Amino acid sequence: MFTKMYLKVPAILTALLVFGPIGTASGQQGPSVRAETVVERFHGTLLQAMTEGPELGYEGRRALLDPVVREGFDLSLMTALMVGPAAWEGIPGATQKALVDAFSAWTIATYAAQFAAHEGEQFVLLGAEPAPRDTLLVKTQMLLVGEDPIAFDYRLSSRTGSWRIIDIYLEGAISQLALRRSEFSSILKRSGPEGLAARLEEKRARLEKQG
Repeated sequence: MFTKMYLKVPAILTALLVFGPIGTASGQQGPSVRAETVVERFHGTLLQAMTEGPELGYEGRRALLDPVVREGFDLSLMTALMVGPAAWEGIPGATQKALVDAFSAWTIATYAAQFAAHEGEQFVLLGAEPAPRDTLLVKTQMLLVGEDPIAFDYRLSSRTGSWRIIDIYLEGAISQLALRRSEFSSILKRSGPEGLAARLEEKRARLEKQG
């Protein structure tokens, strides 16, 4: 199940301001698919992975989630924000791509590993509201049997022409992207972007091995 991490960190908004506008791409019309639909599709796939989890196995869940995560998440922007704007600008293009690939594979592997069985959980969409920098915040809850619901707020940008998730706030306040940045900052300082990419691959391989 999704790991609750209660580390107090600042919101990722500061980094977004450095990157500039992240709303609808210039010259494009607004997205044809609603932000709420993107989140609902992701939730629906998570529920399928959980419900069919034992039969699918890890690789089956990973294959199921892969296209939905890649389409519904702005993994390139998330990687850049995780690294930090100043550091990202100084990384060569080929190394940036390697980092995006490693972060994407690890993200998908994490969902495949964590959402492996269904114990009556359900997702409820609560609505959407405008957020800074022309983004939207889609508010949801995961309902648990015999426990308090968990709030998941999804922040979405349409900078690529389609609404895509750029961060998830656990319990409405804890930025998962900021947590990742805090988690990997020491690796980036010590081993550079290549070392961070290697570390992400190690973590992905470990999840695959654990199944």
